Amino acid sequence: MTPYRLAFLTDIHANVHALEAVLADLRRQAPDLVVVGGDLTFRFRYPRETLELLAAVEHLAVAGNTERYVAAWSAPSAWPAFLPAYGATHAAWTRAEISIPAPSSSPSSSRRARAAATASGTPFTSHRRARTVRSGRPV
Repeated sequence: MTPYRLAFLTDIHANVHALEAVLADLRRQAPDLVVVGGDLTFRFRYPRETLELLAAVEHLAVAGNTERYVAAWSAPSAWPAFLPAYGATHAAWTRAEISIPAPSSSPSSSRRARAAATASGTPFTSHRRARTVRSGRPV
């Protein structure tokens, strides 16, 4: 039986420089499958570039908690009280950087915002649903 080589990436947090180094190593290692376990953006300053770089690599991905911050909680009225308040501003900035329309406070428009976010080819989705993405496109 041939071993199956799996690469599992998590907590990239828009650190495009670290992602470039990891992807260079992945090219040398040639795993059979790359799985991205969420938290792609929301911390460092290159969310769009990180998603663009990751989209060039065939992978499966699920949303992490920071995808929830950016996809659904970036409106000041939606930001949960248990998280530091400065996060709402950063979530809104990240959302604008990756071109996801701003959410509204109404539940129906929040569903529309999540649908628009997931249609863009990123793993941004509700925290209750895992979403699989291959090469940056929904499968």
